[in-house]
This record gives sequence, C-alpha cells and structure tokens, in this order.
Amino acid sequence: MKKKGIGIISLILIIIIAIVAGIKIKQNHDENAVQEIQPVKVSSKTVPTFFFHGWGSSWHAEDTMAQAIKRAGATNTIVRELM
Repeated sequence: MKKKGIGIISLILIIIIAIVAGIKIKQNHDENAVQEIQPVKVSSKTVPTFFFHGWGSSWHAEDTMAQAIKRAGATNTIVRELM
C-alpha cells in the first residue's frame, strides 16, 4: 500500500514539474518572439539636415538619399544651395 501511495505522489509531482516547465518555456518563447517594427513619426520641431557632396561632384550625388528621406515622410521640402 505504501508503494502505491509513493507512486501516486511521484506521478503528481512529475505532472506539476512538467506543467511549470511548460509555462517557463512558453514565457521564454514569447519574450524572444520577433516583434513587428512600427514606423516612427518624426516630431514637429524643425531640425535641418545638411548633405555635402565631395570635391568635383554636384548635388546629384546626394539626390537619391534626399528623395528617400522625403518618401519616408521625414521632410516635405528639400532646399538646395547652388553655387
């Protein structure tokens, strides 16, 4: 009779340990899950960004980068100083 009682208690402990381990594994999986990156809106304050092309180049050198920033919504205007 004692062996049967010990067997039942052991089985219950094993089930409890399995449940706790499963919960811990699920929590770790949820913490490590890849989250979708949300776009960040730029604040309303005005901060100028300057792009300088290298020697012997022209404004065309940074035009692709400036257009990408405009498409991303970080600016509405591009001002060029032609010399």
